[in-house]
Amino acid sequence: MRFKISKKTAALTAAVMMIQISAASVLPVYGAEPGLAGQTAAQAAGYDEATWAKLTDQTMEYDELGDLVKNFNPDISEAWSSYNDSQKSMQNMIDELARYRDNMKDLQKDAKKDGQYDDYAQYYVQVATLNAYTEVYRNAIKTFDKMKTKRQLVQAEAQVTNGVQQLMIGYQSIEAQKQNLTELKSMYDAMYKLTTQQQALGMATAADVLTAQKNQLSAQSSLQSLQSTEDGLKRSLLLMTGWNVTDQPVIEAIPHADQNRIASMNPDNDLAKAIGNNYTLIAARHAKAKGTKNTDMKARTAEEQEQQLAIVLKNLYQDVLAKQTAYETAKTGYESGLLSKQAADTQYQLGMLNEAQYIGSNMTYIQKKAAYEAADITLFQAMETYDWAVAGNVAIE
Repeated sequence: MRFKISKKTAALTAAVMMIQISAASVLPVYGAEPGLAGQTAAQAAGYDEATWAKLTDQTMEYDELGDLVKNFNPDISEAWSSYNDSQKSMQNMIDELARYRDNMKDLQKDAKKDGQYDDYAQYYVQVATLNAYTEVYRNAIKTFDKMKTKRQLVQAEAQVTNGVQQLMIGYQSIEAQKQNLTELKSMYDAMYKLTTQQQALGMATAADVLTAQKNQLSAQSSLQSLQSTEDGLKRSLLLMTGWNVTDQPVIEAIPHADQNRIASMNPDNDLAKAIGNNYTLIAARHAKAKGTKNTDMKARTAEEQEQQLAIVLKNLYQDVLAKQTAYETAKTGYESGLLSKQAADTQYQLGMLNEAQYIGSNMTYIQKKAAYEAADITLFQAMETYDWAVAGNVAIE
């Protein structure tokens, strides 16, 4: 049968062709401006307004780093934007095809109702064609979503996020050291002043004064070095999360080590999850699926890698336990030092301690506090490293 092509059918067919031609001209998911396509910046990025406001405020928090990297790290955000543009293009195509298919169905119903069977048959064919087009693009999106490119993007984002977290942990560590050293230097300053006064009274030697001065100058030099290191870490942290190096956001302290998490860690139980998530093993599994050559060798390699991962995971767990022991020791020392400091404060006020003894007591307390804070940060870092390994982000040699 030869079908008559009506003006309506021709117009719809032309429209379908135009959709195909213009499908690539879609709006990007990332970097959208308020009002673009009727969306706010938060909606365009896939966030509620409160979360987006928190991400774009003048405060940087540890728990936000993953989202900051995804949306504002120049390389990662651009890569995701390009990837999502392609997906959005295909989804726009599906939506447009569905809209024209529905219009065609309405025309099909009208043609049948009016007894225009030639038109009805033509519309029937067009609906079937549009359904076929739609299914092609749906399958394309499913395939696109599983592409190696996305796996690589997810891996790159995770690795950058891990790196940025390490930067922030390092920054926090330097900040804590700087604060404690500043307090310690004030004690060295006081001790140097006291020693020079004692020398004038014949109660201290020139060697005592020189030692006090060296401690004072050493602390000052260490502070300058710490400040330089902190500035470098801060610049890197800002750049990796999309800030300008001249910006001055408030960098919040990282969380304290939550030892309740350690109870849930078990390298034997976590190994299966780590194997399923590990980027190296995922790549090996996909490579294996693509060909049957050297199947036995690939299987042996995968098994060896899994065994290596098991060793890495157990080592990381043992490191967590070691850091936990060090943390408990440092915490006990800090609590003891705090009690001693409180007692020294009282004794000094009552005249039971001289100034040198009181300064020495404060120095001991500051050192124990510094050790405790360092142990807290180190334990948190070890726990994060273990969790990242379970999440797949760990190298297998």
